[in-house]
Amino acid sequence: MRQLIKYSGVFVKSKAIKAKQLTQEDFDQLMQKTSLSEIVMFLKNETHYGEIFKEVPERNLHRGDIENPLKKYYFSIIKKYYIFIASNDRKFFKMIFLKEEIEAVKTILRRIDVDKERFIAPIDDYVAAHFSIDIKKLSQMKSMDEFMDNISGAGFEKTLKYAFNTDSDKNMFFLEMALDSYYYKQLMDELSKNKESIIKNIYGIEIDMKNIIWIYRCKKYYNVPKEIIYSYHIPYNYKLEKKKLKEMMDSKNLEELFGFIEKSPYKDLIKGLEDESGKKIFIENNYDKYFSNVLKKINRAKPFSIISVIEELYSVNAEINKIINIVECIRYSLNEKEIKNLVG
Repeated sequence: MRQLIKYSGVFVKSKAIKAKQLTQEDFDQLMQKTSLSEIVMFLKNETHYGEIFKEVPERNLHRGDIENPLKKYYFSIIKKYYIFIASNDRKFFKMIFLKEEIEAVKTILRRIDVDKERFIAPIDDYVAAHFSIDIKKLSQMKSMDEFMDNISGAGFEKTLKYAFNTDSDKNMFFLEMALDSYYYKQLMDELSKNKESIIKNIYGIEIDMKNIIWIYRCKKYYNVPKEIIYSYHIPYNYKLEKKKLKEMMDSKNLEELFGFIEKSPYKDLIKGLEDESGKKIFIENNYDKYFSNVLKKINRAKPFSIISVIEELYSVNAEINKIINIVECIRYSLNEKEIKNLVG
């Protein structure tokens, strides 16, 4: 009864947000658009995002004109939940703020490394106040060396500098893996203090899947030696037995890796990913879908709890990222079929 009273407001707020979210039909229509102007017109006139795009012009658009309002909306939901829930439950948000910090740092690094024109959505001041570093200052850095010289005091400083100094090629993929590895190790420490097994279940599944995605990307895109994969994988397992995880890391090629995944609890990650030739593509497409279904199932079983917050924040963030990915595809003039292959 205490949980019911405590989280009844959160539950109602979550249901209200969920009722507004985009349908598959909405996404299908977005993928058929041919310009940023058409995207904004659709979001403004046909979806609940109309209010946040009210002041956005429909011509001469930059990708930031779309990404910025969407990110502001997401940060506003984080703030509302943080203020709304009881103070003794706010410790959970420590990991949410850390994740946003890590994602912001990765975006800055990508701009420095490969995309000098990359738009960086401003981080909400309220959210940024919970970071371990001044993210606005960091966003002004022009080179990797300058960036590394200005991360003193950040929680991730030691991890990131080690990866930077030991990789002679300064490969962005390894820097991102180092940052994600730091985040998940912090998450594991936090989980060890948490008495709620349901929270451990959720993030245990996420870590299992993250390890699988990392192994897949290492083998598909970067031909990374297994010794490096050993170094960067998250040293934690939930449903994925250590023996099975090692088999995946030791796999000689993608075909062998898919065989091991097929025999694991996460076989649905590679379900329905074949293209016309029967070749599996973009395993990442199933990640959000799989994890979203896990959260929905747990939330149905325990609706009046912090699970409602976890599920809603994940759902909104996944929706916004999907819209942003579609925008990027349209900027590069991909057709609807190509967009569906890329974003699911």
